[in-house]
Amino acid sequence: MMPQKEVDDSRHEPTEPIYGRYEEEQPSARQQYETTNKQSQGGSSAKVYPMPRDNKNRYYLAVFIISLVMLLLFALLTVFFIGGTGGWVSLIVIAGVIFLLATVVVEKMK
Repeated sequence: MMPQKEVDDSRHEPTEPIYGRYEEEQPSARQQYETTNKQSQGGSSAKVYPMPRDNKNRYYLAVFIISLVMLLLFALLTVFFIGGTGGWVSLIVIAGVIFLLATVVVEKMK
C-alpha cells in the first residue's frame, strides 16, 4: 500500500519549475501593458484620422500627358498647315510656352 501513496503524492506536486516561472512572469507582463495603455490614454483625447492620400504623382503624370498632347497637336498645326521656317519657329515658341506652363503648374502643386 505504501507505493500507491507515493504515486498519489507525486501527482499533486509540481514536477517542473517552469510552471512556477510562468505564473511569476504573468503579472510583470500585465503591468507592462497597463503602463503603455495609461500613457496613451493620458495624452490628448482627440480623434485619430487616417492620413490623406498623396495624389501628387498622379497630378504630375496628368500634367505631363496633357503637355505632350498639346505639343503634338500644335506640332501638327504649325508644321503641316503653316509650313516652312515659320512653322518650325512657331512650334519652338509654342513648345517653350507649354514647358513654362507645365513647370508653373507643377511648382504650384508643391
